[in-house]
Amino acid sequence: MHTIRLSMESRKTIFRIETLSEEINPEWTLIFRRIFKDRLVSYLEEQEKTKLGLLFQGETTFWLQHSAMQATLFVPLASHDEKIRDIIVHLLKLHFEFINANYSSLKTKCNSLSCSELYQLAYTLQMAYIFYLRTEEICQFSLLFTSAAARVLNVWEQGIIRSNLNGVMGKDLCIEAASHLEEIFSNVTRHTDLRNQASRVVTLLEKTKSIPISEDQELFQKGIDTISSYKKAEVLNELLKKIKQEQVAGSLTELYFCQLLLNYFNI
Repeated sequence: MHTIRLSMESRKTIFRIETLSEEINPEWTLIFRRIFKDRLVSYLEEQEKTKLGLLFQGETTFWLQHSAMQATLFVPLASHDEKIRDIIVHLLKLHFEFINANYSSLKTKCNSLSCSELYQLAYTLQMAYIFYLRTEEICQFSLLFTSAAARVLNVWEQGIIRSNLNGVMGKDLCIEAASHLEEIFSNVTRHTDLRNQASRVVTLLEKTKSIPISEDQELFQKGIDTISSYKKAEVLNELLKKIKQEQVAGSLTELYFCQLLLNYFNI
C-alpha cells in the first residue's frame, strides 16, 4: 500500500473488506477505498513526513465529531498496528487540548451552548473508550483526559440543569458516553467525584427529551441496531444513494457508511 508499511493483520483486514465488498456491490468498495484505505495511507504518510497530525486539525466541535468518526474507523486495526495506535493517541491528545482550551467553566457560564455542541463533545469520549476496548490501552486516560472529561460533564450538567435547551440532540450517544466515563472513573482512573458526576449526568440525560440529529444518523443507527445482514445491506445501499445525491467529498454520510460497513463484516 503506497510507501507505508502496515502490519500484515491490517493489510489482511483491508483486503478482506475490499474483496467481500466487491462481490456484493462494487460501489461499496469504491467508497471504502476513498474514505478508509486512501485516507489512512495519506494520514500515515503525512505523519511520517511532518510528525504532525495536520489532516486532523480543526477549531470547532464539528471537527471533534468529524475527526473522531474518521479515526474511529481505524481503531479495529490499532491492536495489530503501532503506527495506527500512535495516530489515534495523538488525535485524542489534540481533542483533549481543544476541549480544555474552549470549555472552561467560565466560558460555559457566559455562553449558551447549542444542541449540536453538546452531542459533538461525546464523540471524543466515545473514541477514547472504544480505543480502550479494542486495544486495552489506557495511556489516553491521562490528566489531560481527566480534565477534558470533567469539563464535558460540567457542560452537560449545567446545560441540562439550566434548562435553556428543549432537549438533547444525540441523547443516546451522550448517555452512552457518560456511562463509559462512569466505568472509566470507577475501574481505571478511580476518580470517585467524577464517577459520581458521570452517574448524575446519566440520570439527568435519561429524563431529558431527545432531539433527532439527522436522517443519515438515524439510518446509520437503524443499521447498527439490526442483527439482520440483509437489513444492514439495505441501509448501506440507502446511505450509498444519499452519498451520490450529496456529491460532497468527506461528508458525514460517507463516514456513517464506512462505520456500518465495518459492522456489516464484523470488523
